[in-house]
Amino acid sequence: MATRRRNSKYFLQTTVTATDMEDFSPEFADACKRWALRALIDLGGHEGIVQSSFCTEPGLMRALGLNQEMIENYEPERMLGALKQLHRDVVNPKTADESGSAAAAAKTLCTPDSVLMRNIDWLGNQVSLTSDEKQILLLSVLVRQNPFLGQAVEALGFLSTSRANSVLSVLLDISVPRVLQALSEDSSLVRSGLMFIDDSGNFEFNNKVVMLTGLDGQLMVEQKNLYFLFAYNFVVAPKPKLTLEQFDHLGSKVKNLSTFLSVAVAEKQKGVNILVYGPPGTGKTELGRALAKELKFQLFEVAVEGWRGSHIAGKDRLAGYRLSQMILAKRKNTMLVFDEIEDITPRTEDDGNSRRGNRSGQKGFLNQLLQENPVPTIWITNSLRPLDPAHLRRFDYCLLMDIPPKKVRTAMLADCTKGLDVSLEWCEKKAANDALSPAGMSRAAKVAGAMFKGGANTSVEALLDDVIDSAMKVLSIDAPPAKAKAGAVKYQLDALNADCDLGDVLAGLTETGEGRICLYGVPGTGKSAFAKYVADVLGKPALIKRASDILDPYIGQTECNMAEMFYQAEKDDAVLILDEADSFLRSREGARRGWEITAVNEMLTQMEAFGGIFFATTNLLDQLDAASLRRFDMKINFGFLKHAQRLSLCREVCKSIGLEMSSRDESRLVELEKLTPGDFENALRQSRLRPLRTVDDLLSRLSQEVKLKNLSSGRPIGFLATGTA
Repeated sequence: MATRRRNSKYFLQTTVTATDMEDFSPEFADACKRWALRALIDLGGHEGIVQSSFCTEPGLMRALGLNQEMIENYEPERMLGALKQLHRDVVNPKTADESGSAAAAAKTLCTPDSVLMRNIDWLGNQVSLTSDEKQILLLSVLVRQNPFLGQAVEALGFLSTSRANSVLSVLLDISVPRVLQALSEDSSLVRSGLMFIDDSGNFEFNNKVVMLTGLDGQLMVEQKNLYFLFAYNFVVAPKPKLTLEQFDHLGSKVKNLSTFLSVAVAEKQKGVNILVYGPPGTGKTELGRALAKELKFQLFEVAVEGWRGSHIAGKDRLAGYRLSQMILAKRKNTMLVFDEIEDITPRTEDDGNSRRGNRSGQKGFLNQLLQENPVPTIWITNSLRPLDPAHLRRFDYCLLMDIPPKKVRTAMLADCTKGLDVSLEWCEKKAANDALSPAGMSRAAKVAGAMFKGGANTSVEALLDDVIDSAMKVLSIDAPPAKAKAGAVKYQLDALNADCDLGDVLAGLTETGEGRICLYGVPGTGKSAFAKYVADVLGKPALIKRASDILDPYIGQTECNMAEMFYQAEKDDAVLILDEADSFLRSREGARRGWEITAVNEMLTQMEAFGGIFFATTNLLDQLDAASLRRFDMKINFGFLKHAQRLSLCREVCKSIGLEMSSRDESRLVELEKLTPGDFENALRQSRLRPLRTVDDLLSRLSQEVKLKNLSSGRPIGFLATGTA
């Protein structure tokens, strides 16, 4: 016999003081005794217990009725003989012939009026279990709940699938074909997720004949509400804290989703599945609850926590979901929510490719479940990465729940902090952080409010700042950087040297609300500033992205970041400004790596589909991909300032710092042909460290900026001059 692994549960229970089968599940004492003897004698379990020099389970021997003297004066042949005699007396009693058969006697022993049988009968009615399936369920519960029966069955050691079927057949007096039918893929017992045979290897009984986690204990207890049997599988959802009106930022999507669910339930459609995904704290679960309340549906949720808050494994959660579908199928106007579905994905399971994974529903059954579930289900996840594309294709509707746009965040924050002394200006400033989620707002308001009521010696706004900023820091999310102090140069279109009338461009964008424009030219000529100016004039937020925001070392993530950038701009109705566009639109002819080509392809696809205002700025127009150039509605060149523009800006800067230009000063500007608006801004920033005392100081610093440009356009500096690249 193969060496067997002792189950710690039963090992500990050998020390209990009980000495009889009746001390555990007394209504089934005779049945348990009968099954234990069959396991020991008919199936050979005694070989692992009645050893040559000692008995491995003396507690089991006492529970079966062997006297203490036999145990104390141990002789293996004598004990085995006593067990065989007990087997003849109990398993094959003369009364069996009077009732017709041993099987009939066994059936009588196994169906007393008890809490366990009433629960099994009710469960059997809910999922249409056959009598054989109920008998297998009963035996499996008692093997787990009666320690002495468990010890006898454990003595059988590791079981193959065929051996497990034989064990069930012998113990229950039913044929092997009936056992196979009761545990087939088509049986109610297996389809409901209550039980299955794990055929991925050889295991002891409880790991071979697998039962839904926690079900055996629940079936042993009388329930005030029989649905409480499934407390570790699925539960009634809590009432929502939010209403659908608080999801108005999702536009018509919520209304359309509500309509679809209403029609699907009314028509009893099967395979109705909604995927809701997005960052944590955006209200995904609350949306499901609010939808159910609006539709007047009874909402259930697949359990996440088990006994005393323990986490339920993914395969057990999926088994609970399968059971809930069968239990709730007959109820009208019912809906399910399956949160944290990343728990059940095959990619997170070590044995995701094994038959055990398939049998437990991790991979093989999920596609089928998404096609045949009778109860509409909302599936929720924070990330799509763990999900198999084959599963994603089977969802009827996929809804992204992202952080709301700034305007909505401001309103939400004002609503969360109503009753506290918080200004609208503070809400607008704090809502600028696009990582601040609705859940984060609610928690911050609760904590800061309690601190303030408790006598904190500071303002509510300061408390809220502390709570929110500390939460952002823990999540490695920085608060939005403070805006750099603007220079004293007043922004004006006629101070930009573009190759077209920028006023006409602004008017066209105002009228159409869309356009894809490439702004190119040397640094400092005002390309990004013009794009920001357009956003300000149109009253739209400016979404500014740089290469560091998008490039990612993981394959495919750069493309995802690009798509997210365009999505966010469309969602917030923002002017999208992509600086350093040459990093993403470089000619594919010189690409050396595959990801460089796919990145360009993704950018071109997103540009083509984008319906808002998109500015791309670059200093290297000649390096852009030809296909990208064709996709821009306009390509505007920004050059060095003309003399009149240099003169106008210089006068304005001098006026702002209390200086007056002379005709000699004006003539010096003629020589500075490579000045840009950025040079004037830079000179003003320097003045905070080195004050500008005269106009000559200003012109000298502008001249230095021009010299640096001349230097950078010539021979490379330092080690770059000798490089061989």
